[in-house]
Amino acid sequence: MLPCLKSLADLRDSYKFSYTNELEHAVGKAVKSMGPEVVLQVIPLQITGEETSYEFKRSWLLPVLRENIEGSSLKFFMQYFLPLATACRKQSIALSEENDQVGSHSYDLLQIQIWSLLPKFSTNPTDVKDNFKSIAKALGTAIAERKDLRVVVMSSLRRLIAWCQANKDEAGLSELARFSKNYVPILFNVYTTKPIGSDEEGQRLAAFETVKVYLNISTPELCAELFDKAFEKLSQDESDAFVKESVFDLLRALLPHQNQERLTQLFTRSIKSVADATNNKEQKKAYRLLEELCSNESKQCRSFVDKNLPKICHVLLQSLSKSAVPSKGPRLRCLTHVVMKLEKCNSNMLQQIVPEAILCCKDINERCRTAAYNLLTEIGKAMQRWLDKPTDDIIRDYLGLIMAGLAGSPTLASATILALAKIIYEFRDLIPEDMRILLLDNVTLLMTSASREIVASTLSFVKVYITSFPVSVVAPSISTIVKSLVGMTEDCKRHFRTKTRDILDRLVRKFGAENISVLVPASDIVMHKRLRNLRKIHSKKIRDKEQRKQENSDDDIDEPFIIKSYSKTIDEILAESDDSDLEDDEMLGKPGPSKKKKTKQVNAWIQEDEDNIMDFTDVAASRRITATNPKEAVIKEQKKSKNTGFKTAPDGRLIIVDTSDGEEERVKRVQRHLAPDSDDDIEEDQKSNTGIAMLSPMGRKRKLSVSTNAHSEPVMKYQAGGSGIHRPVKVAKKQKAKKKDLQGLTSGAVYRSKKARGDMKRKGLPDPYAYVPLSRKMLSKSNKLNGLGVVMEAWGNGGMQGHFERGESTGGEREVGVVTALA
Repeated sequence: MLPCLKSLADLRDSYKFSYTNELEHAVGKAVKSMGPEVVLQVIPLQITGEETSYEFKRSWLLPVLRENIEGSSLKFFMQYFLPLATACRKQSIALSEENDQVGSHSYDLLQIQIWSLLPKFSTNPTDVKDNFKSIAKALGTAIAERKDLRVVVMSSLRRLIAWCQANKDEAGLSELARFSKNYVPILFNVYTTKPIGSDEEGQRLAAFETVKVYLNISTPELCAELFDKAFEKLSQDESDAFVKESVFDLLRALLPHQNQERLTQLFTRSIKSVADATNNKEQKKAYRLLEELCSNESKQCRSFVDKNLPKICHVLLQSLSKSAVPSKGPRLRCLTHVVMKLEKCNSNMLQQIVPEAILCCKDINERCRTAAYNLLTEIGKAMQRWLDKPTDDIIRDYLGLIMAGLAGSPTLASATILALAKIIYEFRDLIPEDMRILLLDNVTLLMTSASREIVASTLSFVKVYITSFPVSVVAPSISTIVKSLVGMTEDCKRHFRTKTRDILDRLVRKFGAENISVLVPASDIVMHKRLRNLRKIHSKKIRDKEQRKQENSDDDIDEPFIIKSYSKTIDEILAESDDSDLEDDEMLGKPGPSKKKKTKQVNAWIQEDEDNIMDFTDVAASRRITATNPKEAVIKEQKKSKNTGFKTAPDGRLIIVDTSDGEEERVKRVQRHLAPDSDDDIEEDQKSNTGIAMLSPMGRKRKLSVSTNAHSEPVMKYQAGGSGIHRPVKVAKKQKAKKKDLQGLTSGAVYRSKKARGDMKRKGLPDPYAYVPLSRKMLSKSNKLNGLGVVMEAWGNGGMQGHFERGESTGGEREVGVVTALA
């Protein structure tokens, strides 16, 4: 196989080799099966770092190696690639000092590509215990000093630890843990350094993730030492605000590995920051630290929370009035974990946290809204766990506690309706029927309010109500829902026409447009028109679906098996809309104001596969980016090429149409039989007069009759010919028109240009040259006037003289094609 591999490399280096993708795929398979050591012995990179020209012909190997290295050794990377990367780095610096920017950039790009191979060498290495120590110093130096290599090196460390943990390689883990005292402080410094630009911010986040992974294999003594240093840094008043926030994050990562004493110190310091309303960022970090403390499953954290749960509840309840807006999300998540851990009902606590959770249902931050919904759900589950009562009574008490907000301000009422929508979605199987009807009646009553804020929430509630409950449960409530939709104010109807359309769309799909139209008053013309349009839309959808199904069955192409999933969250239900519906202005029958054009999203696809990954540094990379989806193109090509010649019925029978005796062929045969010698115009008359009779659905003998209509006239078999009144008039007209056209071409006047000298080509006409028959008749005086007489006279004199000299006969006429440019 090695000579074959060498031949492939020679082919790849040849001039304008076309099958580079296939060849690189084959070399990649060789790298997977033989290993990079064997492949690079046969196909060397031919890069030394001392080249004078910057055409690295074997640089195509680097992307191939990056995608296909498996199960190699760290020793090979250290011996082969590390010196090569160092040489390229030095050459790049030297060329930069010589002001050779092209060469400097080329070598810098090469050394980054070489370093990018390290994560693949770290995925499943075979010599972590023996050879990691040889490369450990170089990795530490790269993290500390090389910003361009930090992300690659930190990714390699995380992969090494994950591989050793997955394969239970205790020797490898102990070897990696030996260097934690070197790596973790460097990572701490990287994270606490203020970033400049998005690249350094990404390096900070990668450093934090690496810290969390490395602390899992570090010794308890090192974790305690790092905690003490970080806590001391946090206690210094002269520390920078950014440094304090970073230290809070590092303490959060160190928290699972501390004892009870240090957890108590950290909790006390967090309480101080939670109560401080002047520094919002530090308060948010403190809440996140409490969230980690309550949610962590380590033995030390669970023991501490169980002992101090009442104190934690007291702190959270007392700090409600001092919590800043950015702290709402971490605070609600912390309350959620506390409610999950409480074993007894605390009514005082519920009365305080339920209104807070309800108000946060309308927060602008999505994560905060999600935390509020989760807290309301956990409270409902906790009440079932705490109270020794029937489930119906517990749900009634909980809904009564929430429904108290409907009598508050518009903001509170709107948030309460959203909270009720979440409750009926989560506990739809447990809500009693009387409470469900009571909820719907109250919400639909508020739908007629003049407040847009309240109406928007009621429409969301109705949408969730229709989606959550089955048809049999929603059916008795249709009249109430439709009545409330009709009773909305004109301002709210116009403002929320899209939400109203979504609700009507669901009702039409579940119950039919006819059943909904009956409930709408005849005076509401707009609502009737919208329902009529929705009915048309759904009918068209059904027809299109059946047509696609029939086309797919005819084409006999295997389509992927797709199951439409139901909405899993309330946010997905509220976000659902039908894009194929008509615009609202079209439904209302109005032109409507001109809307701003939305920017069309430009999609792009990369033409590649698993074994042929595109190298973005390649000059020709842009050629493999396309604006059409390759998968759709393949499916269309399959459908286009799949032609069995016959259609199939739904039950699998072949439908074969006998076209040999079709209606069209029978009409033509009859016409030929009736008038075999007629011209084109007579045939057209026959088609118009007798064609209908031939196509009548009668027996075979009747189809051959001249006409089945009593008022139709018989077909004329007379054909014009001769002269005088018997001459063929239509043919004469055609000959005259043809002669007129020839005269125009002979004169060449149609080709004369109006704006310039000379002739021009005309569309639909031949080129501006005359093909003139050479005849003595063209020598007349009348023909001399149009410019052709000179040509004909010259031809005649020269031709006659040649005949006399040769003694040939001059009898008869000859026609010779001469091309002359028309002036």
